[in-house]
Amino acid sequence: VANSIYSHLSHCSQRDDLPPLLAYLESVTPESGVLVGTNISIADIAIITCFAQAQYGDYEVDGTSYPKLRAYLDRCFANSIVTDRLESEKAMFANR
Repeated sequence: VANSIYSHLSHCSQRDDLPPLLAYLESVTPESGVLVGTNISIADIAIITCFAQAQYGDYEVDGTSYPKLRAYLDRCFANSIVTDRLESEKAMFANR
């Protein structure tokens, strides 16, 4: 699934291409917690990496249209593993 998402996000020329993918993710996203188990795992990292990269292109998932997916992404992006990594990336880009 993650490879498909990454491929789709990286090749979208218009944001209109994303709704079927986002609708699928909305349908399988848990209302609370993470995808597998009780802690963030490689399954979550595989999904959120695609959306972290999309944020660099000023794309954000609309929480009105995809509330479960938006809440899931917010939970994952709040995890210290993810926030630490994103902060290091921002610092790297700032130094360029």
